[in-house]
Amino acid sequence: MNFTKWEGLGNDFIFVVGDPPPQAEALAVQWCDRRTGIGADGLVYINDEPRMVIFNSDGSRASTCGNALRCLGAWRHQRGLLPLNHWEEVTTDSGRRRLRVVRADRVEVDMGSPGKVEGTADLLPIPEVGLPGHFVSMGNPHLVVLCPEKLPARADFERWGAQLTRSIPGGVNVEFVARRAGAPNQLEVLVWERGAGATQACGTGACAALVVAIRLGWVQGASRVGLPGGELEIDWNCQDGVLMTGPARQVFEGNIHD
Repeated sequence: MNFTKWEGLGNDFIFVVGDPPPQAEALAVQWCDRRTGIGADGLVYINDEPRMVIFNSDGSRASTCGNALRCLGAWRHQRGLLPLNHWEEVTTDSGRRRLRVVRADRVEVDMGSPGKVEGTADLLPIPEVGLPGHFVSMGNPHLVVLCPEKLPARADFERWGAQLTRSIPGGVNVEFVARRAGAPNQLEVLVWERGAGATQACGTGACAALVVAIRLGWVQGASRVGLPGGELEIDWNCQDGVLMTGPARQVFEGNIHD
């Protein structure tokens, strides 16, 4: 099976052309293994529609993924299928998303308007963390925890992330958010993704973090959002879709036996 591997801020994906086969969940677990497979946070199938179907490294099917969408845009541009600065719609399990390539290695995505996470209240008390969590959907569910002082230590982040991701049936992506020191309109984010654990970056998570930060008056308008893998530019006017802009890079191509 031919594949190409892409990454956006260290959030990495195996891209395969075509529709997912019946064994896609098992292949995701096998191929995403970093010791015995290719190694990735997710396995992405792409057809000519274009439609993107993504499976997390644990085999679960993801509804959407901002970093994978940016990689998809750069992948299609590289193959001559998407001209620079041309808006194109991509179908995902959570609906259609618009994207454009602003340069060969940088893509802007309209992630759509934020919504409610079905079956939850907007606010979740978290006694063990000492701070509340705010639910918001970016086509997938997020639990955003604003940290007034600083981001949690790594051990606390991993313990809380693994626990809080089970807050709702099917799991939720968890973001811990703090203001960047010396840059009050910029954010720093740690992400625990359902189905993948701690990742270098999460595009929808960065969008969810900005939405909550704007609603609570932490920041105003566009913001640079720092993640372990680098920065994304996120903008939201409180009415239209959340715009996410950031890098996408091909890592290598290859062939793997299934």
